[in-house]
Amino acid sequence: MSREELRNFVETVEHNILVKEKLVQCKTSEDLILIAKKFGYSITLEDLNYDKTACKFESWLKKSKINPLR
Repeated sequence: MSREELRNFVETVEHNILVKEKLVQCKTSEDLILIAKKFGYSITLEDLNYDKTACKFESWLKKSKINPLR
């Protein structure tokens, strides 16, 4: 559920100047998590780490020339 929360928070950031201004002040991942919580989102450090890994894996798959198994 919290990965969905992360996606929702990102969408809010994209459309809300106040949230963007708050994020500029972030110095750590923990700061980001606290701001998300202030705006009603339940995000964890694990969500942020998982999302980084998932994005890297998806990017690699798109660039990969490996043919699918049959």
